[in-house]
Amino acid sequence: MSKKYNLNGNIINLNQMRNGKPFFRKETTDEVELAIARKLKRNPHPNIVKIYEVGDGYYDMELLQTPVSLRTCREHRRELERAKTHFHRIGVVYIDWKRDNIGTSSDGRIKVFDFDASGLLRRYVWYSNKWNKKPAMRSYLLRAAENAGQLTPIRADNWIFEHQFNG
Repeated sequence: MSKKYNLNGNIINLNQMRNGKPFFRKETTDEVELAIARKLKRNPHPNIVKIYEVGDGYYDMELLQTPVSLRTCREHRRELERAKTHFHRIGVVYIDWKRDNIGTSSDGRIKVFDFDASGLLRRYVWYSNKWNKKPAMRSYLLRAAENAGQLTPIRADNWIFEHQFNG
C-alpha cells in the first residue's frame, strides 16, 4: 500500500506502486519545496529519499520507515554528513535536521526526507552563501541558529546539524 498525505493532514491509502514498491505522495503548493524535489530527482543521493516524480502540486517519493532513534542518527552520522554535503553542492540548504525527518529504506539505508523547511542557495554555491529562496516555513531550528550568530545559510545548516546529532 502507498500513502498519500494531503494538505488537510489526512493520510489516504492508494493502490499504486513505483518501481514495484509502495510510495509516498506529498501534496504541496510550496514552490521552493517542489523546486528542491526537482533538483533531487535530477541529482539523487543514496542517503536522501528517492524522488520518483514531481507534478503540479505534488511529488512522489520512496516510502520510508520512520521515525529513527537519535542513537541511529548518531551511528549513521557520516552518511548524514554526506547527504548534507550533497545538498549544499546542488544548492539546497536542508535546515530541518532532526530524527523525525530521517527514515530507513526497504534495504535498511538511512535517508533524509521532508523538505518543507528547506531553502535554496544562489546558483554558484561555493562563491555565494546567500539565500536565493528562503524556506517558506521558518523553523525553530533556523531561528535558534540565527540567534547563535549563524547568519549565512550553510553556517546555519552546519550549526543545526551539529546541535541535533552531537554526541
